[in-house]
This record gives sequence, structure tokens and C-alpha cells, in this order.
Amino acid sequence: MYITAPHRMSPFAIVASLNDSDPRVGSFQMPTALRTLTGDHPGVATPDVQVLTDPADQAYLMQWNLSLQREILPQTALTATYTGSRGVHWPHGVQVNAPIGTQQADGRWFFPECIQRHNPGFAGILSYLWDGQSWYNGLRLGLRKRFSEGFQYQLSYQWQKFMDDGSSVSVRPKDFGTSNSSSIYWLDKSLDRTLSAYDTTHTFSSNWTLDLPFGPGRCYGSGLTGVLANLVGGWRFNGILSLSTGPPLDIGGDG
Repeated sequence: MYITAPHRMSPFAIVASLNDSDPRVGSFQMPTALRTLTGDHPGVATPDVQVLTDPADQAYLMQWNLSLQREILPQTALTATYTGSRGVHWPHGVQVNAPIGTQQADGRWFFPECIQRHNPGFAGILSYLWDGQSWYNGLRLGLRKRFSEGFQYQLSYQWQKFMDDGSSVSVRPKDFGTSNSSSIYWLDKSLDRTLSAYDTTHTFSSNWTLDLPFGPGRCYGSGLTGVLANLVGGWRFNGILSLSTGPPLDIGGDG
């Protein structure tokens, strides 16, 4: 943010919209029109500015967990694990020159039809604050049978709830924004607190291994010897299954 911010704002950059159908702009030729473009040109937009602030406190993450395990059957153990975390002082972008709103008696914000900004001299003033937060709680249940009698399996189910006030999801699945996502209204942080873009509520996974009953010492073909015994025996069946809920998606179309 410290590298890319200066070249996107005045006086290092001028943002303009040139349209030859706009009578204020008149006719022009590209690219020569850009060479004479000045700040008082009618096509120049009200400038944006980005404010760079030093973090008052270093961002950090606290994590904790508790795990219990018990053998419920021979070679079979059940595990229950709780995991939690708490993040504070995450950086996120805020539009401090947002329209001025009025909070109603029921807590909702009202923004008049006529937009009035805190500083009318700028279109937007983007600032980065270091007051983002995150909350995570997760419960994982696991069942594991060690390999014995030609068979082993593992089952795992995880429920989690991940909340924050600064993540985002872009239009592509599993393509996330960063924690610098802009706030809805920077004077009321509670509007941004919701499920995180990284929240995956349900996750189930399993794997298994099974010795097939063919070949010497097995139910079928126990009397085989030589090359045929090597071809028929020693086979295993392995499988993996993973299921999970995913991030929200944007739905669009051409109509």
C-alpha cells in the first residue's frame, strides 16, 4: 500500500473522462489531448487521495486448542478437538470521505439523497486503519482405526465459524481478497462484522485401505503359487473422499 498509493493520486496522477459528445470537452484527438490535460480541464474528475498511517499497534493473532482422545474399540480411537483464535489490529481500507449519514433510533443509518461528504474538496479519501478484528471457533471430530486384519480407515468432520470485519471474495471461486477490504461505513464498525470470506462451515474427509481377499493366505486363491500367486495376491483398495461447503459466489449473466 505504501508503494502503489502515491501514483494513483494528485499531484502524481490526474483522473479524467474524455468524451467527444460532452459539450464541455469538445472535440479532441488522442493521444495529443493527454499532453495538454491540466487540472482545470472540464473532463478532470474530483481527485481522490489516499492517506497512509503508521500502525499504532502491531497486528497479532492468539490461538488456543483443547484435544481429547479415547480408544473406544480395539485399534480404534475417537478424537475431539476444539480450536479457537482471536486476531486484532488487522489493516483494512476505509473510505473516510464517505457520505455523511444519520443513525436512526432503531440503529439503522440513513443517507440523504443529496450526497454530502465530510470534505467536499475530494471525491474519496481512502485511509488504512489498523483496527480490524477476527474471531474463530472450530470443533473437529475424528475416528481412526489403525491397520489391522487387512483394513484401516479415518473419518474426520469439522465445524467452524470464522468471523471478521475486513475480508472479501472476488468473482471467481476460491479467489479471495485481502484483509484490506474497504468498510461499509467507517464510523460504524459493526456493519462490517460478519462471516469471513475464509469461512468454511462444514468439512468432511475420509480415507480407507482394504486388502483384497485374493492370493496366498486369502479367502480366494489361497493355494496359488509362483508367478500366478504374485499376480493375483497383494492387491489393496484405497479411497479418499472430501466434502466441504465453499465460499459465496457472484452470479451474473447477459440477460
